[in-house]
Amino acid sequence: MSTTHEIETVERIILAAGSSAASLADLTTELGLARIAPVLIDEILFRAEPAPDIERTEVAVQITHRGETVDFVLTLQSGELIKAEQRPVGDVPLRIGYELTDLIAELFGPGAPRAVGARSTNFLRTTTSGSIPGPSELSDGFQAISAVVAGCGHRRPDLNLLASHYRTDKWGGLHWFTPLYERHLGEFRDRPVRILEIGVGGYNFDGGGGESLKMWKRYFHRGLVFGMDVFDKSFLDQQRLCTVRADQSKPEELAAVDDKYGPFDIIIDDGSHINGHVRTSLETLFPGCAAVAYT
Repeated sequence: MSTTHEIETVERIILAAGSSAASLADLTTELGLARIAPVLIDEILFRAEPAPDIERTEVAVQITHRGETVDFVLTLQSGELIKAEQRPVGDVPLRIGYELTDLIAELFGPGAPRAVGARSTNFLRTTTSGSIPGPSELSDGFQAISAVVAGCGHRRPDLNLLASHYRTDKWGGLHWFTPLYERHLGEFRDRPVRILEIGVGGYNFDGGGGESLKMWKRYFHRGLVFGMDVFDKSFLDQQRLCTVRADQSKPEELAAVDDKYGPFDIIIDDGSHINGHVRTSLETLFPGCAAVAYT
């Protein structure tokens, strides 16, 4: 389970991104570049668009603040980002540069991301070792840097596409809920919301479930997503996504979740689907919520 401290840290960054420049400056002074930068890199890893199959390729992301720079090297292979390491960029020719506050605003700020002027991108044709990339390496490099750049902002993918991408049954096949979700929840998309989804999915299968939690995390780029289930789903925990084990038929367990992680702005009940359980959840959790969705 994500710790309360980790949740509070990312939430403070999100809130500062939507506040004044002075508030953001105060937060960066308090937390510092070394503490904030890994949060931003983690978010980029989650949002980066899959590239076509490419050979193993590295992209450097350099984040600067008040004369100090931290370097991360992101590795892509077979169409996805596979890891990020904080280390000197060395001979990595593909480089993306951000000022810390600009990257915070791009990832977690309200409104549309800036089209230009927020970053620098460089593709060094000749590295310090004197090597010159060939046509295949150039092609892979362009695809890799495009994939990372796509993760450095908060574009608004259609919820149907996100449902398909994360393989949740909320759209197509069994159910067709996403148009209704978007109609009722779209107005909250740009807000720093807390979302609780009752029912994580996958039952007690090892590694199962969590598809819709990832969909909500991507849809609400300023949101904190909590998934509640009777089974332990802590293997799904990641930045901005936290699971908790509780039984929706027991008011005291629901209240404990609300006390620790709420108040929630949005509650989506996709749990047992037993009428009595739904009613218990509604009566216990509804006060103070901005929206309740039934599935």
